[in-house]
Amino acid sequence: VPHPNRTYFVGRGKGRIPQANYAEIASWQRRRDVFSRVGVFRVWGPLVVETQSRSVNVNAAWITHGMTAFLPQRMEAGRPLIDSDFFSGSKRVLITERLVRRLGLRSAVGSLIQTDWGVFRVVGVLPGWVRFPYPSQPDLIIPTIPNAQDSMTYTVLAELRDGLTLEAAEEALNP
Repeated sequence: VPHPNRTYFVGRGKGRIPQANYAEIASWQRRRDVFSRVGVFRVWGPLVVETQSRSVNVNAAWITHGMTAFLPQRMEAGRPLIDSDFFSGSKRVLITERLVRRLGLRSAVGSLIQTDWGVFRVVGVLPGWVRFPYPSQPDLIIPTIPNAQDSMTYTVLAELRDGLTLEAAEEALNP
């Protein structure tokens, strides 16, 4: 997380991690007076991931383009997600070093992995030190673009604009 002292979960709900729907997310993404970055993700699992030699259960995280700002840009291997990875049908993913070991992959980048949601090509391997801001650590990172017809809720990680306090942000969002 680039600025941990300015980064917060945003949303509603009584759980440890608040959730938000598409309309709320779209509203917050437009609030450049409050947020400098807004990342959106949803962790799901277990999901079956298979290669030619192994099958394992993992948690996956669907992330929006904005969430890439909260992930490292230097991968253990390969590259981070880029704009074109977020287009429908790109089927490109990041995986963790942990998943590379569990699957027994010698060269993960470029590998095809089969999941419950189809076949994906690995473009990058996240370094082992990366921890997702969620209790269930995902091993598979899948780009997504939520839309207005989407009825799911997501976790939102937002970075306050430099110089803005949490109290001022709450006041601006809830006048």
